[in-house]
Amino acid sequence: MTQSTHKFSILLTDYLTAIAAERGAARNTVEAYRRDLDHFAHFVSARDLNMADLSTAHVKAYLSDLAKGEYSASSRSRRLSAIRQFLKFLVGDGMLPDIPADGVASPKKQKSLPKLLKSTNSLRRRRSGSAGQSGRSATAP
Repeated sequence: MTQSTHKFSILLTDYLTAIAAERGAARNTVEAYRRDLDHFAHFVSARDLNMADLSTAHVKAYLSDLAKGEYSASSRSRRLSAIRQFLKFLVGDGMLPDIPADGVASPKKQKSLPKLLKSTNSLRRRRSGSAGQSGRSATAP
């Protein structure tokens, strides 16, 4: 473990303790943050960066790596949110002058086309929706 990795580990532990105590975060939430931020720590460590060296470009590169690894947009957004919150914590503690992730847009979920109903389902829906409880048409006065 390098010195910067060890320092990151200590900062992460402090952050996770704070969100559990101050926000009342559930154990599963804290563990999800830990996993996401540990993954980011490996990215930072592999590039021999210190937390103070982080820039918007580094955060964007991390998200780009996640996209190449076929992480969904929602997974990338969740990780970016965890990173933002952690960096905000570090700014609040005077460890960083600003939040490098603030200039990074959240990945957008791909919109899918509406699913088509099979003709038998469509006919069944029309029949069940056209008659009210009394047997009259739903559009009748």
